[in-house]
Amino acid sequence: MQATKIIFFDLDGTLWSTDGPELRAAWDRLPVAWQKVVGKLPDDFDWKLLAGSTDAAVVRNLVHLCFPDYSSEYQSKISHEVLKEMNQYYLYHAPDDLTPALFPDSRVGLEKLVDDGWTLGIVTGNTRIVGEHKLRAAGLDRLFSSDPQFQFYGDDAPSRWKNLMQAWENSLAPCIHNPTIPPLIYVADTYRDYSEMNTALAEQSTRFLYLDFRFLVRLNPAMYPHIREIQRDHSSLPYVETQFFEEIGDEHFNRISIREGRFPWRRGNPERW
Repeated sequence: MQATKIIFFDLDGTLWSTDGPELRAAWDRLPVAWQKVVGKLPDDFDWKLLAGSTDAAVVRNLVHLCFPDYSSEYQSKISHEVLKEMNQYYLYHAPDDLTPALFPDSRVGLEKLVDDGWTLGIVTGNTRIVGEHKLRAAGLDRLFSSDPQFQFYGDDAPSRWKNLMQAWENSLAPCIHNPTIPPLIYVADTYRDYSEMNTALAEQSTRFLYLDFRFLVRLNPAMYPHIREIQRDHSSLPYVETQFFEEIGDEHFNRISIREGRFPWRRGNPERW
């Protein structure tokens, strides 16, 4: 059986910036929904610090933190209501045009991959309703696979790493013993994304290649001290080095140096990162 030639993408912070007014509704939806269902959020709560977690995990953990003595059934009920209100708030207040938030060359880079025969999949912390709306508003929905087995949203599993495990099984598991098959390729932007990927790797001994090129020069320097060697099957690296980047083409993406199995940072001047 032939493996699917696929790359999985995170959305927020990877394809578009989350700092502009276009994503204001995304940040406001939890405080507003929580206020409507439960009451005021804890004063020290900043859910930007939880970027990379799934929406469902953020709400579930917050409910458990605020109501530790409630039964799990009641906690689940509260979580469900908060997520429902979050989705409704976002759909009502979100802009119909997300293109101003796109990173430079995001669209042309994705189009290049599709033209070269790559299937584009999704692993994101957004709920399905929110994630699909963002993709449509950004005009990128047509570029991603409509096959449900390559779409993983924040309400599909309790955590991102479980979604990553399922993504690997759907795309690579049938031919995992073939040394010419590259590891699962996941493009994301935060250390939490990287950590979730490593958890999936440890749980299932899956082969992953985590890439963070943020579409040219938007890598977060604060991540540098946290990166550790990725444990993976090194036999796949020659394939990835020679095949993957030749097919993507350096004219759209900065080449990522893969050396000694370490986290693949860009070559070039760090001042430009």
